Amino acid sequence: MKKIVFSAMKIMSLALLAATMLVTSCKDSEEEIEGNIIRISASIEDYTRATDTSFEEGDVIGLHVVTDKAFVNNAKFTITDGKPHNSHTFYWHSDKGVEADVVGYYPYDYYYGGYADGTRTFEVAADQSTDKKYKSADFMLAHVTSKPTNKVVKLPFRHVLSRVILSIDTLGETISEIVVSGLATKTNIDLKAGTLVADSATGSII
Repeated sequence: MKKIVFSAMKIMSLALLAATMLVTSCKDSEEEIEGNIIRISASIEDYTRATDTSFEEGDVIGLHVVTDKAFVNNAKFTITDGKPHNSHTFYWHSDKGVEADVVGYYPYDYYYGGYADGTRTFEVAADQSTDKKYKSADFMLAHVTSKPTNKVVKLPFRHVLSRVILSIDTLGETISEIVVSGLATKTNIDLKAGTLVADSATGSII
């Protein structure tokens, strides 16, 4: 069997060798809810994967809710029956006239230190040879602002990375592995603006 190695002609901001999730907006309830509890819904507003229409059951997203400080910081929400779920109850800040930044990201990272200055570092997986591995490299982000409300806050997630699609004529040969080299695989992400600053170092992706 042969191993094919590709060398990128130019460095991309970030590359994903993965078809990413197909998305349609979820139809979430507009009904008002009682109390001062934070409730969210999650959809994906752009899509690249033809087999999914939304987040999948068991997908996990992270949530920040921030005013002058992060009073919800990297909370873990698991998609259950099509909706984000956390067994803990989170409450809005007390000043109903102050807007908060509501930021969601995927995939969830337990070891991510928190909102801090509103940026975080993300590195795509070098091995994206399976469905699970390439999904872990598909960073998505949602950001809205909201004052304390008794309505569900909708978070429309979008893909913030680039992907590479290769069309290969094997000429009858069996291909065991494809490697693309010379790609930027690490970046700093502004969670509110959704902008990226790629690290100068490059790597290879399978």
